Amino acid sequence: MDKDLIDFLRERNLPEENITRIIDEKIDAHIIVLMEDSSLETYIPLYGDRIAVKNFCSEKTTHRGNKKESLINKLKKRLGKVDSSYKDGASSSHLLGNKRAEKTTRKIELAWMHKEGDHSKQVRVQTGGGVRNIELPKTSTMKEILDESLDLFFPGGKSKRGLVQEFDFELLDFQQEPVEKSFTLEKYYDRSKIRSLRFHLLSIPKQLNARLTENKTPRTEDVQ
Repeated sequence: MDKDLIDFLRERNLPEENITRIIDEKIDAHIIVLMEDSSLETYIPLYGDRIAVKNFCSEKTTHRGNKKESLINKLKKRLGKVDSSYKDGASSSHLLGNKRAEKTTRKIELAWMHKEGDHSKQVRVQTGGGVRNIELPKTSTMKEILDESLDLFFPGGKSKRGLVQEFDFELLDFQQEPVEKSFTLEKYYDRSKIRSLRFHLLSIPKQLNARLTENKTPRTEDVQ
């Protein structure tokens, strides 16, 4: 039961048995506002008390209604801010996605493999090999990646394994298979879905290459 209403009734010196009856019959401020004067008279005999109680209940229910409406409005505003933040975040993610989509370069790894006999060995960094990380245009062709590899591993046309003119060269993909020469760098990324592709420069001594069949797949192991 509404304690404020009961306290107000007692302040008006309403008989305690009447107050008890109001409590027992669960007559609260909302009900009193809706009651006809003749019905309310059963519980509150004096006319002046009825007017005072009705005014009290009317103000109380109006205040509660305004407070409830205010809370609802605050909640709506808060939800609106959350929705706005979500939209802003989604918009930022969309813009970030667009920036990535607009990026014109790709990072790749380049390694050097050297053919000896019937197998190939990956050349370690101590002897001029290792893995190099570079960034190239997405439109780069396999020929351009091969040329970039030669510049890295044969600077000035020479290396610890010999001069560039002493070898035949082939570019291998991340599976150490000959690349598709018609592919661009972006096409390899689209097909593989790998975050960072690795290409291998394969050097084959010209004399050895003359004796080997073209389609033999090289076996890899580290150079000691």
